[in-house]
Amino acid sequence: ANTATTCDFISECDAVLFVTSIDTPMTSTELEFIREIRRYVRKIFFVINKIDLVADIERDKVLNFVAETISKQTGGESLKVFHLSAVSGLTAKIKNDSVHYERSGL
Repeated sequence: ANTATTCDFISECDAVLFVTSIDTPMTSTELEFIREIRRYVRKIFFVINKIDLVADIERDKVLNFVAETISKQTGGESLKVFHLSAVSGLTAKIKNDSVHYERSGL
């Protein structure tokens, strides 16, 4: 039901915040959804969450994979993919730790 509601609302949007997870990035369902979004919206902000779950070297590979995959879906457009750890950001916010908060990507 949430997907149907979202699809019904897309034509009303000026921009979309598309969030995926680093542990299962760019599933076929997500790729199909991006194609649907592109029919109506030109401004899409891509965010990869849960970067704290992978080592730095693996993270870079996944981020590159996601950026390349999204670029193919959007016709080769240059884009910025943001990455973050919502859990790390929340923990840092609760502890009032501005250094770790900034590192979280939030």
